[in-house]
Amino acid sequence: MVDHFSLVMGETKPKDDYLDVDICVWGDNAVGKICFVDRFINKQWKPSLKQNDEILSFHCRSHCFQVTLDLNIHIIPTCIDKDDAQLQEILKKTVSNIFCYSYLTLSSLESIVSKWIPIAQSVKERVPGCFVCTKFDLKMTQDDDTDVAVYKGNQMAVQNNCFWYSCSAKRNEKVVDIMEAAVTAAMSRRVGEVTRNKEFPTMPEEENLKSPRILIEGLFSPLRCSICSSGIEYNEYYSQCFAGECKELKQTFCDKCMDQGHSHSVYREKLERGVRLQGETVLRSITNVFQRFKKRPVFGWSTRHPRRTTNGETFVTSHEGQLQWITFEECHKRALYVGRGLMSRCKVRQGDFVGTCGRNQIEWYLSNLSCIFHNIRGIAVHTTYRLDDLHHLVNNARLKGIFCSREQIPKFIELIKTYPGCLGFIISLDPLEDEEIRELEKREELPEDLILTSLETIERIGKEEPPSDDFELRNLNRKSIFILQYTSGSTGRPKGVVFTNEAYNHDIIPRHSVTDRSLTVSYEPLAHSSYDNDIQHLCGGGLIVLYEDPMGDQFFKDLQLSNPTLLAGVPRIFNSIYTQYKMLMEQKLRALEEPTSDALAAIEKEVTEQFSGLMGNRLTSLTVGGAPSSTQVREFLRNTFGCMVFNSYGTTESGGISANGYKSSNVDMILVDVPELGYTTQDKPYPRGEIAVRSKVQGVGYYREPDLTAQTWTEEGYVRTGDIAVLEANNQFRIITRRKNISKLAQGEFVDPDKLQNVFLELKLVDQIYVDVDSIQEVLVAVVVPIFPVLIQRLQELKKIQFDDSIEGRHQLCSHSEAKELVLEELHRQAARKHLLSYEHIRGVVLSAEEFTVENGLQTASNKLCRHRIAMQYKQELGELYEKLSQAKYEDAAASIGELMNQVTGKDASQTANFVERGGDSLSALNLIRLIQDRFHVEVPIDFLYNAESSSPERLAELIAKEKLNISPVSRQELQTRINSDSQLAPDYVPPEGYPAKVPTLILLTGATGFIGMYLLREIISSFPDSRVVCLVRSQTKEELFVNISNAGIEFNGTEKDRVEVVKGDLTKPKFGVTDEIYEHWEQNLDWIYHCGALVNHFLSYAHLYESNVAGTKRILRLCSRGKPKRLHHISTVGVMLSQKDTEDIPLQELPCPLGSGYGASKWVAEVCVIQAIERGFPATIYRPSQIAGHSKTGHSIPEHYINRLLISFIQMKTIPKSTSRIEITAVDFCAQSIVAISKCTESLGNTFNISDPNATIDLLRLQRRLDSLGISYKYGTVTEWITSLFDVLNDSSTNKDDEKVYRLLKPLTSYFDSQMSNFPSSFTPYITNTEKIMKDNKCYPSSGGISNERLVALFRFLEEACSK
Repeated sequence: MVDHFSLVMGETKPKDDYLDVDICVWGDNAVGKICFVDRFINKQWKPSLKQNDEILSFHCRSHCFQVTLDLNIHIIPTCIDKDDAQLQEILKKTVSNIFCYSYLTLSSLESIVSKWIPIAQSVKERVPGCFVCTKFDLKMTQDDDTDVAVYKGNQMAVQNNCFWYSCSAKRNEKVVDIMEAAVTAAMSRRVGEVTRNKEFPTMPEEENLKSPRILIEGLFSPLRCSICSSGIEYNEYYSQCFAGECKELKQTFCDKCMDQGHSHSVYREKLERGVRLQGETVLRSITNVFQRFKKRPVFGWSTRHPRRTTNGETFVTSHEGQLQWITFEECHKRALYVGRGLMSRCKVRQGDFVGTCGRNQIEWYLSNLSCIFHNIRGIAVHTTYRLDDLHHLVNNARLKGIFCSREQIPKFIELIKTYPGCLGFIISLDPLEDEEIRELEKREELPEDLILTSLETIERIGKEEPPSDDFELRNLNRKSIFILQYTSGSTGRPKGVVFTNEAYNHDIIPRHSVTDRSLTVSYEPLAHSSYDNDIQHLCGGGLIVLYEDPMGDQFFKDLQLSNPTLLAGVPRIFNSIYTQYKMLMEQKLRALEEPTSDALAAIEKEVTEQFSGLMGNRLTSLTVGGAPSSTQVREFLRNTFGCMVFNSYGTTESGGISANGYKSSNVDMILVDVPELGYTTQDKPYPRGEIAVRSKVQGVGYYREPDLTAQTWTEEGYVRTGDIAVLEANNQFRIITRRKNISKLAQGEFVDPDKLQNVFLELKLVDQIYVDVDSIQEVLVAVVVPIFPVLIQRLQELKKIQFDDSIEGRHQLCSHSEAKELVLEELHRQAARKHLLSYEHIRGVVLSAEEFTVENGLQTASNKLCRHRIAMQYKQELGELYEKLSQAKYEDAAASIGELMNQVTGKDASQTANFVERGGDSLSALNLIRLIQDRFHVEVPIDFLYNAESSSPERLAELIAKEKLNISPVSRQELQTRINSDSQLAPDYVPPEGYPAKVPTLILLTGATGFIGMYLLREIISSFPDSRVVCLVRSQTKEELFVNISNAGIEFNGTEKDRVEVVKGDLTKPKFGVTDEIYEHWEQNLDWIYHCGALVNHFLSYAHLYESNVAGTKRILRLCSRGKPKRLHHISTVGVMLSQKDTEDIPLQELPCPLGSGYGASKWVAEVCVIQAIERGFPATIYRPSQIAGHSKTGHSIPEHYINRLLISFIQMKTIPKSTSRIEITAVDFCAQSIVAISKCTESLGNTFNISDPNATIDLLRLQRRLDSLGISYKYGTVTEWITSLFDVLNDSSTNKDDEKVYRLLKPLTSYFDSQMSNFPSSFTPYITNTEKIMKDNKCYPSSGGISNERLVALFRFLEEACSK
């Protein structure tokens, strides 16, 4: 969506050589337009006011051919629909006789003009003289016929003796056209004449009155001598100073004044007009840039910084405190030499990929620019990549070779030795002597065909080569790949984002030459977006100072030396400055005897002045990237350095997206619903969802990664960023979480570690923090890097403990219990201040004396935490911390359970007595299970209480800790190791030769006594009338089985029952516990197997469920491998997937195992075993039922299922949450019909099918209306009110024995809902692509789909009766 903005252009002073014009910028996000306008004006400016409710102003001047245009721009950060008094005050400040407004609609035109004209008449002596109407995008107007608005505006203008001019501009980039229209109108001074949608009026070609376009172009090159103030004419020479000592960058001098001398560094060039920089391709554009600015300096570097060798020694130092510079012309020449040498010595050709990995040094830029000038595709390689990351990148891009800094050479030598032949050359960016090269080759035993040399040598070779032909697009075009930008690898292996020549050209090259009065510094890793920003900066003629040792001891001294006008950085840099500021403020305030307001103001002024020169005195703009900075930090930076501060946001895939929450004008952004996390565009008061963007400059996919590309890029071309945002008032969006970073704790609570880390980083005590989220743990712990001076001072003041701030002292401090307690207390207080939920509090900390840095691999090149590496480095400490917390919680568990047993039985028995010995009965057993669940968050199986060996308090405490919590410090690793082992199918599982019967004669069904199993039996009997079915059950006879089935409302006639055979057996036993005779009969005669049997219990651990769910499946596969070929239909669950974004075709072994759920993990392992069997040739199909609810006709269901517990809560409270979140109630007979129908299709073999009825999802608002129309009346309540009612019902039923069943059914819901939740989570809805296709192709849709009125009535009636029984 294109941003709204409008211009009000001010009073014209009809002097012969002077025009004074005011521009007033309006719109919902006018503050966000400051950066936009400044980009076009390209003038250094300072806002006169800084408050958000005030007007911001700046001024620039154009002087061309004896005509001067003075332009005053006023930013009004408010909507135009203010009340009359506020609007009048604003218009009085900016009233003028030229008015320009975009997105003209009838209502807005009448509103603004009707108010503006009377104010103008009251303030000015004459009526307004001119209107300029612009229509950026007619689709955005609110009127059906936009011509009506145009006609109305024309009419109003004529009535008020105004000139009317209308032009169309599609994008905000056409601001020059708008200015031209306004200036044309002002210059023509034709009152009352109406011109509509025509060309600009032709102006007389007089020497003192050139066309408006020249004046507007003058804004882009406003040059006037800084000494004599005379204007610099086109084609005249001028000089500009670029020294850091000058407070104003690029002071301009005419030749006459320059002859008088200037003490600083200057360059001299001709002022040219209308030079087009943007060519058809990046190569042509960059060539234009280097030719246009050839005399200007482009790169400078401080001679303070020594350069490092491969063994860590320094080898270059120079004059302290100076900057060395290279011009565009020299840089261009050297880059051409390097390119020629590269093609000659290393045999690189156009279109090849070559990497660059190193520090921010001039040689880095020369190597990359040499690739651009020769149509070689350069790839920036992160210096933090480990060996496996590098190997993946080299293979993925088919890299020919690498440029790298000296200290990176050992890493690439190790890569070549580990993966021979992966690179053809290594070129050192730093000097390498021939003797050093020979020594390296000999010591490392390098391959003979590997070229090891230096850029210096390559450049020398290229200098001797004759100039080559122009490389202009012999093999490249605008749509071809120009560059790959690889992600940092913080969440997995690096991915290469493809940028086309056209996109890169559009992004970095300005359309026309500019006189850029800006200087920036390059110190952030170049493999990230900083290199693109630098290229964009130099393409505008700006200067760049390079720092090879970022954030070293001399960093801020270097900043003062270079004195930049623009600076970008990550939050940590600016947070550090703010922390030092606060510490100094506190120190000064403590020394105050009488803290009066005047004294406080004086101290604040003194400290602010101390910091104001920290980064020079020319800053006009600070940009914070990588993560947003806090409001307090931004305000501090703005006030201290007197510049604008922007929070920038973008991704590798999409490029820049926004500044300060306002999207860029060239970006189309939408929000996408994420119902599984409770975020939708229908949320109130503001829409929420995942950010998806589309622009001309974004990448087009991941290189040679089609599956990953399909997951990130939509068919419409949008890039899904993975960031969840809320679109607030004034079209400003705010990121609230990261979709991929949200994790679950063992009790099912969703946790966003990034959000928590940002909350705790606000503390003065915290420098860095990593919040650990482990899905098999119930609590959060953290690794904290404290700000040591602050922590040492606090310990001395509060605990009277002293530490010295040395390396040894810091390590001692980190292991001290008092220090950990102090930090933990601060984290708890911050969590309380920020109203965090109870499970978001940090329960334990590990203090670290080592910072998370790029160098030690704990931060990515984009300065984000590398979470998996931090977890690995602190694995032992975190494990010990989890064990300590768990042991502390359960060390008195036995005593607590003994007390609970006495409470429910009414007896004061000894601690060693078990539940039966205490006189426990069925009712007290249920009460005990409930009390244990409340205290320990685990449901004890009732049979444990009647077993003398397992029902003592000590044994129950042991089982709770062992089975539920897995509190061993290496439990997660052990569990993953066991799962890796269990999911491997032994080599002797081989399918028999031949093919299974297409129509089965004898079928084996497991799990026939289960909810889905009994309906499967009904459907199998109906679908295969000539087949016999063997049901493997644990304890029931045939008569008992059919009694239970009949009680569920499922009927079989006598003939059908005769076709069913019941065999007692057990999946956990060898050969299922049946006789050898029966087992051999099955081997030789079974045709098909429907394996639906499993132990379904979401409280038991993986180890407890292994035998039934994993070993049982392997025994089924063993049966399939013997005797007659058999078709296997394996019934799994969607619970094996952690994300509903995962499609059916993604092999499950490539997805993470749900370690936090014992049941989910066991079904995951079982399905992986079946997949391996399929890969070996077993004829098998996998089915994953989703959220299964009651029968479509009878409503029969299992009340203990989650969806039924939820519906029962609606019934008990007579309230439904007022939410658009959707729930799924797929009918059990739909599920059974789908499985059997798909199983009859031959093409289903080897495939996976998610079973979910797309017509059985309904949002809660619609559900309430449907029920109300059926006479089942439930009221609406907010989510918070509904949760409160749920806890009230539980409190009432816990004291009423008659409501024991209701309590037991509803209590588990508290694991999913928190009393402070404001959003209702939607059901997990999986992809059903395969399922829909096979049903469509075979016309086998189940008849029981959807949610009919009859089904709703039957379902709710059944659940009501189930609660009352």
